[in-house]
Parts: sequence; C-alpha cells; structure tokens
Amino acid sequence: MPTTSPADDDPTGRVALVTGASRPHGLGVAVARELATHGFHAVLAGRDLEQTQLRAEELSAAGFPASAVRVDLSDPATITEAAARLGADFGRLDALVHNAALTPDWDTFRLLDADADAVRAAFEVCVFGPWALTQACLPLLEAAPAARVVTVSSGAAMQVRAGTRSEEHTSELQSHHD
Repeated sequence: MPTTSPADDDPTGRVALVTGASRPHGLGVAVARELATHGFHAVLAGRDLEQTQLRAEELSAAGFPASAVRVDLSDPATITEAAARLGADFGRLDALVHNAALTPDWDTFRLLDADADAVRAAFEVCVFGPWALTQACLPLLEAAPAARVVTVSSGAAMQVRAGTRSEEHTSELQSHHD
C-alpha cells in the first residue's frame, strides 16, 4: 500500500521507481530521496517489502511523497505486479532507476572459478530482471512526457579476471572492499 496517496498534493505529478531501495543507508534510498526533493513521488522497490516500506515511511515522515512496492528481479510475477500497481496508482512512470544488484563473491578472482549458479543469479538480477521490468513498465514510461531509464552500475565485476589472480589485483580489490 502506498505510504502516501498518489492523489496527494504533488506539484509535478512525476513518478520515479527506484529498485534496490530497501537498505537504510543504501544508494537506492539516497536516489529516491534526491528524486523526491525534486518533486517526484518516489516509489521504492525491493525484495523485502517490510524493509522497503520502512524506507518509504521514513521519506514520507521527512515530507516527501513516497510509497513502496515489492520487486524481486529474479521473480517475473513481482515485476508484473509492480507494473500493474504503478499503472493503477499513477498511470505513468517518469523515471525508472535500475539500482538493484547482487553482492559479488569477493573470494572469486578467476572467471573459471565462478560458481555457475551465482553467475546465473547475477545475470537474472542485473540483466534479465531490469530488462523485464523495463518491458513491463514501457506503457507507463510512454505515458510520461519525457521518461528516463537509468541503470546504476559499479566496478564490482572488475574483481573477476579471466584466468589470473595477481597480487596487485587482489590488493586493489581489498582496498575497494574495505
């Protein structure tokens, strides 16, 4: 359920969906807050609906229009449900921010040592899920006058190199991880 009503006094009527927005001090919440400061109704999306709703309530308590929706990018049903909910509540989507990701296995340094199931899960959350969410939200994005799709990425994939594990690379990764 939305923390604030979509019909609340929103000067712009703009709506933004931000995935990966359930951690209290995470980038997704920070992006949602920033968008809300610019007049967007921030719809926070995360796998853990309870945590995501708490983040939306915190934004609402700070005076920003916000709501929460469950989206697990590895579960197509939650993608379809989220798009339907956005359509029913807002009828448009002005910004879709793909921020969700999986935490990499910091102990795998060689591509051939990577666990195939972990790689499949990463592709599901970081490639196929965002693609499916964009497709599901496309009618809502097209209903907005100037919609944007933003994909957040990191250098985490740099940790895996095809076939080598150099000491320099290992210490470089450790400094980024600390």
